[in-house]
Amino acid sequence: MNERWIYLMPGANRECQAGNTLCIQMLDSGSQSNFTGDKNRREYGMAIARQRWVQMEVNNSEFVGA
Repeated sequence: MNERWIYLMPGANRECQAGNTLCIQMLDSGSQSNFTGDKNRREYGMAIARQRWVQMEVNNSEFVGA
C-alpha cells in the first residue's frame, strides 16, 4: 500500500485471457497525503474507499505466457 498501486493478477483464470491479451485489475490507493489522522480510526481508511478498480489489458505475449 505504501507504493500506491495494487494489482490483481488472474492467475490461471482463462476467462481473463484472450489470445495474447491478459486482463489485470488495478487500484490506485491514492497519495499518502490523503491518509491523515489516527490510523486506528475508521475515518483514516475512508480515502481508499473512494478509489475504484480499473481493468487493464496487457498485450505482451511473454508476460501473458509467464
